Amino acid sequence: ESTLKRLEHMKHQREQELAKVEALEGKIADELTAIEEKTMVLEEEMVEYDDLVGLHGRSDLLVQNLTKQRDECTEKIGKTKPLIATLSANYERDNAKLEADDNWSSLQAMEEKQKEQAQTIVDLKNFIEEKGRECEYTSIKAECLQTARSMNEALIASLA
Repeated sequence: ESTLKRLEHMKHQREQELAKVEALEGKIADELTAIEEKTMVLEEEMVEYDDLVGLHGRSDLLVQNLTKQRDECTEKIGKTKPLIATLSANYERDNAKLEADDNWSSLQAMEEKQKEQAQTIVDLKNFIEEKGRECEYTSIKAECLQTARSMNEALIASLA
């Protein structure tokens, strides 16, 4: 009987080991598949990189296109600079005329006066609100004092 138990125990251990080996075989198979896929991708890339003449041709074409774009941008910048200079000069000239104009000075003075008046209006509104709250305080105070007097009189009357 002990031999049977020992053999069953060994059988159980071997089954566990077999399960582990099968699991490892699955992982190994997955790894091999991934390595094969990577190898195929690398082989395809190798074919592309083996064509050095084609690579040089594509890089030369890319360099030509980029050089062409750079030259076009440089040309556009060259055409834009005089236009910007002209527009800036016109702006400065017109701005100087505007500053020298009496109407402009008058408008600026009026605008400044309007800003000051708007600030004065805000200050006056705040002052009026504050005074309004103060006025309400005095009437409430009078009512409270009258109520306190009435209550004191009623208390004195009830105690007498």
